[in-house]
Amino acid sequence: MTKNRILLIDDSMDCIEVTSLYLESELDCEIVTESSGNAAIDLLQKDHDFTIIFCDHHMEDGNGLDVLKYHKSKGLKVPIYLVTGEYDLPINEDGNLFEINLNNDLYGLIRKPFSKQDLFNALGEIKIYVFEKPYKKINIHRFKKYFCDLIDVYIQLSEDKFVKIVEKNTEEGESIIEKYIQKGIRDIFVTHNDFIEFTSSVKTNLIKKIETSEGEMDLALDAVELLHESIRFIDQKEESKEILNIAVKELLKVTDKKSKIGKLISEVMSEKNFVYELAILTNCIANRVLKETDWNSKAIELKISYASILMDATLEDPQSASYLTRSEVKAAHGVKKNEVFDHPKMGYDLVKSLIEGHPECAELISHHHAIPEDGFPDSIDHSNLNLLSCLFLTSHFMAQKIMRLKNVNQNQFKAIVFEIEQKFTKGNFKKIVPIFRKVFF
Repeated sequence: MTKNRILLIDDSMDCIEVTSLYLESELDCEIVTESSGNAAIDLLQKDHDFTIIFCDHHMEDGNGLDVLKYHKSKGLKVPIYLVTGEYDLPINEDGNLFEINLNNDLYGLIRKPFSKQDLFNALGEIKIYVFEKPYKKINIHRFKKYFCDLIDVYIQLSEDKFVKIVEKNTEEGESIIEKYIQKGIRDIFVTHNDFIEFTSSVKTNLIKKIETSEGEMDLALDAVELLHESIRFIDQKEESKEILNIAVKELLKVTDKKSKIGKLISEVMSEKNFVYELAILTNCIANRVLKETDWNSKAIELKISYASILMDATLEDPQSASYLTRSEVKAAHGVKKNEVFDHPKMGYDLVKSLIEGHPECAELISHHHAIPEDGFPDSIDHSNLNLLSCLFLTSHFMAQKIMRLKNVNQNQFKAIVFEIEQKFTKGNFKKIVPIFRKVFF
């Protein structure tokens, strides 16, 4: 085979699209799909030249066990992983499923909800490794702020050409970085291992500052940025959990401190990074509106903060977070549209892996783009959304609208509220929307 060929068997196109996105983002591969077990068996009778097979268990017209039985009966040598959320499969104490050893080189089991790392772990088991980009990008102003003299620094000259500008342990490192800032350079690059070193240095620095902070917007932005980078580039769950808690701690302090929403918005809109600013603004609006309800609590504030910080964490391009509706995404150019459409589901999976005991956080993220008539995913019944989902969705909508304005005045607040009143009219929105009028008029 000239490239990795991967067979995905699932009767849900949403799952196939998300899995394809996970794999194609980091691996040079050809994705082949089938929507039922029997269709996959028909294909394997003619073509079994695949690197690996991922097969869902619960399907109509032939399930995952049917595919595994066929695979074993024909002695196929391509590794196959059964993907399932069911926990009542007939697996004995030796890890065997219908005399199939799930722990050998050919057969494996992936439990739902699965993450990108679960797929990559399966590929690693068969010695297929994801493409590791040689350098990680860091905003040059943030690098200067948390300067780490233990790493080499590069700038990018072309798509595949990088040149070193700072040698590790160089005394002139900070002054060199300042010169490139004056030249208009926005990003610097470091190796993967040095990125981990820098992240650790920033985390230590942030912990010290947040311990004595009374709620600083810049610290909150830095913490959210560090979290997103750790999720996308490092993929160390415990490290990400620790950084998540740091970010939430500072974000809640900012929310409590900034009582005047207009002043808060002007501080957020620094145009440093749309994703991080949108996260903080969504959180501040949602928690400000929450205070006007009779079900306000610290526990709900925490859920909103988790969801705000993580809702766009899987998006690599900050511009992708600026699209609000399905029609905006479809009309956009130069954007990975599947990544945008799938990020609520990917964010849902991310929350499940990082936060225990907060299922509502995952639900908030899965709904945050579900705007009536033009949102995504488009299969949501808005009349059945709970109060918290309605609050979070409407807050995200308002934050998006505000972020598109250079200066926000009272008339613009009113115009956004009028738009909210027109769009969000079903179910629990009838209880939430009047609070926006109360807060922002």
